[in-house]
Amino acid sequence: MPATSSRYLVDNNLFIAATKRGWTRSTDLLVYLLDGPNELIGNEVLYFEYDKWAKIIGVYDLFNYLGRRVIINNPIEGEISKCAPFFETDFADMIHAATCLGTDAILITNDRHFDKIKTAKLIEVLSITEAIKTLSPPNNPL
Repeated sequence: MPATSSRYLVDNNLFIAATKRGWTRSTDLLVYLLDGPNELIGNEVLYFEYDKWAKIIGVYDLFNYLGRRVIINNPIEGEISKCAPFFETDFADMIHAATCLGTDAILITNDRHFDKIKTAKLIEVLSITEAIKTLSPPNNPL
């Protein structure tokens, strides 16, 4: 099933999966999202998560490119309030979900903390595998 939006929020676990162990299908997906016609949406919390992992993994050039492509859109109180019941303790995940709600973006993540909000269909959530199957090109172009 193709995604219903061309706006995506790339959770930090896709960023990590795409960079940690050489070139993978996750890398293909991230490159496709970065270089394609899609809008990449984020928030300040996510930006700092990318920054943290870029320093740990040593992919600061990719972080800089990602930072230029991601549109920062911090959620408003009403969006946060609608998402809050689905997150007991993880503030960052709640902010990511609220960002998706406010921008109609699809969240790409393998984080199980989003299962409840996905089941409730408040936002659309794709696993990395689902996103690879529906969004990325079939083969690494390199």
